Amino acid sequence: MRNQTSFWQSARLGLLGLTFFAITLTFARTLFLTKPATARTENIAIELPDSIPLSDWQAIESKIIPNAGLKEANTIQNRQYRYLKNGTPLEVTIRYFPVSNGDVKPILQTFTPLLKSKSQLELSVRQKDNVGFYGVFVEQQKAHLTSCINGRGESTFTGMQFQHNRNVNDLLSERPLLWLVGLSELRDQRCLVVHFQMPLQNRTPEQAYQILEQAWIEWYQWWQPRFQLM
Repeated sequence: MRNQTSFWQSARLGLLGLTFFAITLTFARTLFLTKPATARTENIAIELPDSIPLSDWQAIESKIIPNAGLKEANTIQNRQYRYLKNGTPLEVTIRYFPVSNGDVKPILQTFTPLLKSKSQLELSVRQKDNVGFYGVFVEQQKAHLTSCINGRGESTFTGMQFQHNRNVNDLLSERPLLWLVGLSELRDQRCLVVHFQMPLQNRTPEQAYQILEQAWIEWYQWWQPRFQLM
């Protein structure tokens, strides 16, 4: 009798184990191999404001710039902002990519004449706590700073950093569950590419970078919470 009871207990545990394994396998297969037909797409336009405040800088103008020579150029939203402080001009250009691999360097090479010469060798990728990664370089007697503001997570410069953010901030969040019920994409692949530039004007590159970094940090702190909610 005892042996028979032990047999049925073992069989029951085995059946429960197989059921759990089947449910887990089905969930994983659904998660990674299918996409709900009703999932909300994030490939939608966002509003790029006419003005963005920047401490100690006087806003001069903002305008949309043409994406010349590109297929479907009108699908890439952009706006260029000009500021002035103590005779020093600052130009900030933002481009919104609803779906991106987050690799900033080729984006800049595609949309601007930059980083196509020896300046590539001088490009330096830096990191700031609570902000993220960004690249700095000098070209055409100007100091440049550029980065990708992510929908989730800190800013990134390389595609690898961007994908790491997706794995940490998207897949390990509530997004997979929202994706399964059609309320969200599995990954937030939006990228807001920001490019700062200013003339050196007898400054060393490092002195110019410090000015750009201060402006960039304030810009990031203004944009990131707003971009996440868009």
